[in-house]
Amino acid sequence: MTVVVIGGHDRFKSRLEEHAKKQKIKLKFINRFCPCAQDAISSADYVIVITGCVSHELVDIAKRCAKERCIFCQKKGLCKIKEIIRELKISCQENFLKIN
Repeated sequence: MTVVVIGGHDRFKSRLEEHAKKQKIKLKFINRFCPCAQDAISSADYVIVITGCVSHELVDIAKRCAKERCIFCQKKGLCKIKEIIRELKISCQENFLKIN
């Protein structure tokens, strides 16, 4: 499973990558516009948008490329983002078990 986190503080990156590694999730952290942002967002299974710490341009790209897979988070704390990632993993595992 691939998750893209859009927005947040630079200091979140290493902690989120460490958390994602423990959860066995591929994570891409984007907190500024970059040319690869659209490709990363388009190919992600889920996109977490931290609404208080992100440019309107990145929000527009997320809405356009991953409308159904976007999760908008108003709280910008690291604990909340980790919680969302854990919930996504559990949800994906449950859906996988239902299919099989």
